[in-house]
Amino acid sequence: MNINLDFYRKDLREVLKDVWDNLLSKSDISLLLKRLKIFLPSEYLDKELSEELSTLVGMLDILSKRWDNELYVLSFESMRKIKQLMDEINEKKLLSPIQYLKGVGPKKAKILNKLGIFNIRDLLYYFPRKYENRGTIIDIRDIVENEIFVVSGRVFNHSYIRTNKGKDILKIGIEDGTGELFLICFNREFLKDLLHIGRRVIIIGKAKYRFGEYQTGDFEYEFPEKKGFKSSLGIVPIYPLTEGIGQKEFRNIIKNSLQIYSPYLYDPIPFEIRENKNLISLPIALRDIHFPFLEDDFSLYERRRASSQRRFIFEEFFLFQLPFALKKKSYIRKKGIAFLFREELLDNFKKKLPFSLTNAQERVIGEIIDDMKRPHPMNRLIQGDVGSGKTVVASFAMLLAHNNSYQSAIMAPTEILAEQHYIVLKDFLSAFNVQIEILTGSTPKKRRKEILKLLNKGKIDIIV
Repeated sequence: MNINLDFYRKDLREVLKDVWDNLLSKSDISLLLKRLKIFLPSEYLDKELSEELSTLVGMLDILSKRWDNELYVLSFESMRKIKQLMDEINEKKLLSPIQYLKGVGPKKAKILNKLGIFNIRDLLYYFPRKYENRGTIIDIRDIVENEIFVVSGRVFNHSYIRTNKGKDILKIGIEDGTGELFLICFNREFLKDLLHIGRRVIIIGKAKYRFGEYQTGDFEYEFPEKKGFKSSLGIVPIYPLTEGIGQKEFRNIIKNSLQIYSPYLYDPIPFEIRENKNLISLPIALRDIHFPFLEDDFSLYERRRASSQRRFIFEEFFLFQLPFALKKKSYIRKKGIAFLFREELLDNFKKKLPFSLTNAQERVIGEIIDDMKRPHPMNRLIQGDVGSGKTVVASFAMLLAHNNSYQSAIMAPTEILAEQHYIVLKDFLSAFNVQIEILTGSTPKKRRKEILKLLNKGKIDIIV
C-alpha cells in the first residue's frame, strides 16, 4: 500500500488535536477514538512512537466507555501523552538533539547542554533575561562611560599590552574622525587578522575612560558590508550564557531555529481559549519574546513584548491548573450530601458569639452554606491572615453538619494549635449541645481507645 508519510502524520496530528480539545471540554470522544484506531497498527512510525500511540488509544478507550469520577488523572495523563505525541510526529524533529541544528554541531552542543538546552524545544523556550536598547550609531566623541554605545569607524592601529605576568593582550584602535576607541581583546588574538588595518567596522559595547582614552573589553563587532548587520542594532535580546558562546552567536542560533521550527510547535492552549483571552499563538509569541524589535517603532516593541510575556505567563498557569480543574469537575459529578439549612440556625449562632461577624465572614459563610446545600462534595480553600476569623467560619460549617446528624473533623499541624482549636470550638458551640473531643499524638493509649470507640458509635460530633 502506497502512502504519503507527510499526509499520514498531518492527519494523525489533526485527530490528536481534536481529541485534546474534546478531553479539555469533557466532550464525547468515541467517534474520534474510532478515527484514531485507523492509524493502528502503524508501520509508518518508529517502534517507540507506535507503542506510545497504542498506549494512548488504550487509555482513551477506558475514558470513552466510562468517564468515572476517579478518572480525571487518566484524562490528564492522556492529554499529556497527546501533547508528547503531537511534538514527536512533527515533520521537524523538535525533540532531536541540539547538535543537529544548523550552526551548532557536537562541540557547541556540549556548551549549550550546560545551559540546560538539549533539544530544539529547550532552545526555543530559552528566553532572554533582558533587552538592550542599542539605539543608533553615534560618534566616538559622544561615547558615555559605562553606557551602551554603537560606533562605526576604521581600524588604524594594532598594538599589545604587556600584563604583570608577562602575557601580551591584543589592542586594536578604531577611529571615526571625531575620536578614538581602543578594543582590549582578551583571548581574541584572531581579531588581529579579522580586524585588519584599514577595515571598516561597527563596534557595540560599553567603554571606560582609562589612561586618557576610551577602552572596551566587552564588545561585539559587525561589518557594514555584511547583509543583516542591522540585526545587532536597535533593541537586542541578552541571554544568560556560559563560557564558549557569545550573545551574537546565540542570537543567530535562536533566529535560525525560530525560522525552521516554530511553525511546527503544537500550541497547548486551544484556539477558543486564546480567542477568549486575547492571547497570541505560540509561534508568534516565541518570535516576539526573542525578537520583539523587528520594527523601529519602540511602542510597537513594548506592545509585542508585553503580549508574548502575557501569553507565556497564562500558559504556565494554564498547564499548572489544568489537572486541578479536571479534578474539580470530577467533584461536580460525584454524589455528596445535600445538607438542610435553616436560617434560624445561623441567627442563633451569631447571637451566641461574643463578637459580630465581619462582612467577609458573613459572605464566606453564605458561600459555604450554598455549597453544603448542593448534592456534591464541597472543595473550598479559605485563606486569611492570622486572627481573620477562619475558625469561626469553620465552626458554623461543622455546626450545620451536626444539625444534619453528621460528624466533623478538624485537623491541625501541631498539638498546640489543635488544643487552641479545641478550646475555641467548645466556646463557640457551647450552647448547641455539640460533643467535641481532641485526639493528639500525646493522648494516652487508654483514652485514645475510648475516644475512637465513642467516635465510631456517633457519640462525638466534632473531633479535633
